Amino acid sequence: FNCVRISCGVTVEDQAEHKKRHRKPRPKHKHQLPKGDSNFLCVDALNFSTSFFDCDNHGNLQKPEQKIKEFVEAARHSGWTIFVFIDAVAKTKEAQMKWRTRREKEVRTGQRRVPQCVNRLAGEIFTINGATVHYSVQMDNDDTLAEYAYHYNASILSQDTDFFRYNYPFKVYNKFIVEDGNLTLHESEHVGTNAQHRKLLHKLPTTSPIMPFLDSPGCFLGGTPSPLTRIIGNPHEKVLKLRQAFYAQMEYDEVQEIFPQWNEADQSVVWHDENVCADPTHKDLLNDPELAYASFFGEQVRPSNVIDVDWRNHLYATKAICLELCALANNSLLIDYLRKFFDSL
Repeated sequence: FNCVRISCGVTVEDQAEHKKRHRKPRPKHKHQLPKGDSNFLCVDALNFSTSFFDCDNHGNLQKPEQKIKEFVEAARHSGWTIFVFIDAVAKTKEAQMKWRTRREKEVRTGQRRVPQCVNRLAGEIFTINGATVHYSVQMDNDDTLAEYAYHYNASILSQDTDFFRYNYPFKVYNKFIVEDGNLTLHESEHVGTNAQHRKLLHKLPTTSPIMPFLDSPGCFLGGTPSPLTRIIGNPHEKVLKLRQAFYAQMEYDEVQEIFPQWNEADQSVVWHDENVCADPTHKDLLNDPELAYASFFGEQVRPSNVIDVDWRNHLYATKAICLELCALANNSLLIDYLRKFFDSL
């Protein structure tokens, strides 16, 4: 029997037997990259909302449109295939508590850094630029993103250290730079986290390419649209009748509405929680954004102690609330309605 020998006097058979004995076990449930694709990147989009959107002028749509376009093109030019993940619902008690705590802080401090409807706008603009968008509707966004990253053997772009708590060593990037049409990523150092450890389910959760209006079937969970909620109230209160008309069009009978308000007597944040019935009385306003805005907000009076940036962002918030309902009622994009009607309201 003649053996073919390679360098160092080791036979092919010897080499094969050595590899067999010392082969590292393959990780269970590990999915390989689809043939022909490489460099999948799962993007925690809202984690970088202040990089894409104008914090001082929420109505400046040119910045997010330009920044997101540059990001997507640079990622593509640099060889990345990106999946964009955006919060749509908060499923776990931990996520719900975190969301409420942040909204209460916004009411108390009067600081609202990102624009109203940032979740919807980010998804629409990423989609327009050809990115695949996943709204997390079944599980929390972190869990959804982690499952997809595991499934596609993808890296993660997020500033959230919670991705180090999963029972899998994800490669996490926490910074990006777009320069000369290229995307440069900075890898995050593995750090400890006080958050509860999570196990991957090895199952892709359901996602949606479009953000739902209700947080869950029959529940509208509103946040703090305006930095002036503590001073002049939550704008969600003003457009109740328009939402009722929208509920009627969507054939909802009753919707539980929850959003924060300021209680001046107790100097604290309280949560409005009420079941409201659908009512088609103002359904015509859903087709007339200008009349809808005039009907519910009209001529607003600026409080004397309010600075320019807060008043400007408050006006944006009131417009965005109306235009979102009108856009959804007409199967249109919010970004298109903002472009078309924002200046005329």
